[in-house]
Amino acid sequence: MPVYQNSPIQRKVQQAVPGLPAYALGSLNTNVAPTTGNIIQVALASPTATVRVKVLTGNVPAVGQLISITGAVPSYFNVTNVSIASVTQVNTPDDGTFDLTFSLTNSNIGTTLSPGHFSAPQVEIGDSLTLGGSNSWKSAAIAIQMNTGPNSGRSVRFDCSAQSVGSATFNVVAQSADLDLDAEYQDLGTVVTFTAGTQAGGSVIFANSLQRFVRFSIIAIANAGTAKIVGKVEV
Repeated sequence: MPVYQNSPIQRKVQQAVPGLPAYALGSLNTNVAPTTGNIIQVALASPTATVRVKVLTGNVPAVGQLISITGAVPSYFNVTNVSIASVTQVNTPDDGTFDLTFSLTNSNIGTTLSPGHFSAPQVEIGDSLTLGGSNSWKSAAIAIQMNTGPNSGRSVRFDCSAQSVGSATFNVVAQSADLDLDAEYQDLGTVVTFTAGTQAGGSVIFANSLQRFVRFSIIAIANAGTAKIVGKVEV
């Protein structure tokens, strides 16, 4: 998602749908099927496994996708939700054959033919920490529909995670407003504070929120580097 736009001509506001996450920072492509296919061969130079695969459905595998394997030989290659470290196209032109690496510690084995099947769902793509400013910036707004009832109240959940932090430090704050104007937004509270080398995210539920718009405020940014973050809202 883009950063917050003051101009009404360029402003983009996403409507939150109850029960589904709305991304104010980063994105998740829910219209693409998981990447799946067959295992062709395996090798292990601990702690790095290399698996050659033939993709049958979905997009080309991507670094950061979480791969799960079943039916491989030796059986210790049968992993669950392990992050792909690298992706290398094997043939030109591309015929769907790729070498994937990921972390694995076990007995070393040279390149060996193997049966098996793999699956790697699509993953969230984070926004760069430098997307909207060097010290602080605001995410795109999310519209919260009004519920029926005497108070029109509802709980809003804010989640923020970092795909990488490096040496960056920064705070992520939840904000809300009745009108989608920059000056109208007020802090609800801190969602998470990231410190150098720490990737643990944060989640906060603000109960009985009456405001119609919410967003994230990323403040006190230092040493942004290549840090990337994902922020979503759910009602």
